[in-house]
Amino acid sequence: MRGFDDVTLVPLGGRGPEDVLVDGQGRVYAGLDDGRIVRAAGTGAPVETVAQVPGRPLGLEFLGEDELLVCASQAGLLAVSLATQHVRILTDEVDGRSLRAVNNAAVAGDGSIFFTDSSQRYPIPRWRADIV
Repeated sequence: MRGFDDVTLVPLGGRGPEDVLVDGQGRVYAGLDDGRIVRAAGTGAPVETVAQVPGRPLGLEFLGEDELLVCASQAGLLAVSLATQHVRILTDEVDGRSLRAVNNAAVAGDGSIFFTDSSQRYPIPRWRADIV
């Protein structure tokens, strides 16, 4: 069994990264529980805030070359421009029902977006209530 001897911990200056992405340049993106999306270029490099989103960023995916697709718990499915930090809502409801716990997404080759909403009743901060 392999150990974790070759793993490097990169402090992100926040808590709770749920998902990470790595771009073509080897930079790591993560969403933090305070709504920030940060990018780290590696050990010793500064951690940059690339966006501030409403809600809790959970799932992250690339949406084209210069945008991130962000599942922002109660805020919905968002697109974030990496060039301008502009945040736009792609959807915050489906069939007239508000999204409460947008959790993860995938972008198909044709540009279609598939995503999950983990609860129809409770937002992410109340996840225990959904279990009960």
